[in-house]
Amino acid sequence: PFWFIAVRRYLEAIVMYDSAEKRFGPIVNIVVKKAIALYESGQVEEAALAFQEVRRLDPQCMEGMVYYSHILYVRGERAKLSDLAHYAMGMDGNKFSFTTCCIVGNYYELQDDHRNAILYFRRALRLNRRYVGAWILIGHAFLSMGKVRN
Repeated sequence: PFWFIAVRRYLEAIVMYDSAEKRFGPIVNIVVKKAIALYESGQVEEAALAFQEVRRLDPQCMEGMVYYSHILYVRGERAKLSDLAHYAMGMDGNKFSFTTCCIVGNYYELQDDHRNAILYFRRALRLNRRYVGAWILIGHAFLSMGKVRN
């Protein structure tokens, strides 16, 4: 099946990224790619550590931070997600980027503010309609909003 092939490729990529890190040390772009591959292969704990390393190496790097915001949301880490959302919103020219909209949407969803979460997920989808994760997030927010009404 397709998912098995995809996971196998992510696992192969992780081995290559580990090899590059051993040879050259931690390079932000490599650590980001490794973190995404770890996330996509289901190694969420390791991915979270890799994203924390990215934030330590280069706090301004926003590449892949959508995935990190998903991890923080699922873990219920309000303070870290709040910090990430505020940082993303404060960056010049980044306030209405796809990445920022997803991060802020996750933040609002974690706060049970479903209306604002939906607003930001809609903005994200206007910027990138192909990102399946944003469709899932907005659907989850709508479902959660329905649960609140009942």
